[in-house]
Amino acid sequence: MTLNGHVHRNDHTVHNGISYITVQSLAENATGEGEPAAAGALIETGPERIDITVHGRDPAAFQVHRPSLRSHAEPRSAAPRDPVTEPIPPTAASSPADTPDSRTRRPAAILFDWNGTLVDDFERARRASNDVRRRWGLLPDLPVDDFRRAWCLPLADHMSRLGVPDAHLDAAVAAWNTGIAQVGAPLQPGTVTALEALQQAGTKLAVVTAAAGHAIERDLSDHDLGGYLAAIHADTADKAAVAAAYVEKARPGTVWYVGDTAFDMLHARRAGAIAVGFTGGYHSADQLQKAGAQHLIDDLTELTGLVADTDHHGRGLG
Repeated sequence: MTLNGHVHRNDHTVHNGISYITVQSLAENATGEGEPAAAGALIETGPERIDITVHGRDPAAFQVHRPSLRSHAEPRSAAPRDPVTEPIPPTAASSPADTPDSRTRRPAAILFDWNGTLVDDFERARRASNDVRRRWGLLPDLPVDDFRRAWCLPLADHMSRLGVPDAHLDAAVAAWNTGIAQVGAPLQPGTVTALEALQQAGTKLAVVTAAAGHAIERDLSDHDLGGYLAAIHADTADKAAVAAAYVEKARPGTVWYVGDTAFDMLHARRAGAIAVGFTGGYHSADQLQKAGAQHLIDDLTELTGLVADTDHHGRGLG
């Protein structure tokens, strides 16, 4: 293993089986908006592994296995376990059966997920996830289909699916949010058109997202969406609890939740909100429907048509 300091960012690369660890300078400010990184590394050595934990404003953690310390007669350990290749237990939707009070009605409020729903950031999220996976899981990058399979919420569960050890889940979530915050992403097609039309119709609009607040500030600034949104609930692991607060104040069937993942649909149904699945994000239409989506849309502008349909008893998946 080679350890190097005084660089711009923390990194771990492997060449010819040798790990090269770089730790950013104590005074580095390239990743902290002008603030010094305050980086400091703790190295813990054991008979099988070396752990390097970097503290400061850009935390990181690396693991280096030490096969050279084993007996020549002892077989080398297998490659790191890759949770993405392991089967995912089936998840029941746990959605309540529709009753007259759970039918879709003209919305008083529509709650939106952020990543993958209002913002087209699938590749940004995949890149941030692969950075985490390489750093803590010592595993190769995930191609598109495998990333879709690994994506889940809460974010700590996603980190586990990426192969991050439990001891580093919090640091991995923080690093993922930092990666998201540092890279811009376009809006989903039709976002502004849909938000304008819904706002003009008198619908209250809000965001409920698992992403940290600082992770979406850049998107809000880049696309000037703040004027459409009455509230932004960031860093929300329990989306159902936030959505339920809106449901309690409204007539049945008049609070909708629009999201692009199975997690979104499950939490919408648990909150008693109308679950609208957006197929242009992280999860497929089939995944959304199995998780309890009552309506599916391929484009956000379809929301205005769905609202109009509620005057004719709505349309949905049952």
